[in-house]
Amino acid sequence: MITGCRFRILDIADDYSGEAAGQLTCFSITSAQAARFLDQIGEARGLPESVACDNSPEFTSRTETCA
Repeated sequence: MITGCRFRILDIADDYSGEAAGQLTCFSITSAQAARFLDQIGEARGLPESVACDNSPEFTSRTETCA
């Protein structure tokens, strides 16, 4: 069924190896969820020396209701 609800995907990639380190998919992703997800990846793979972000609109706050 198509509802028209938007969903968000947070992709974490290792640019050096080209591996997909993880993917978080949800109708909305809170900062707490993103931080917890990044902590989990860091525990499993180790922490990188630097982080790059593409500053996409998914990091822009907005109220949206989907049932």
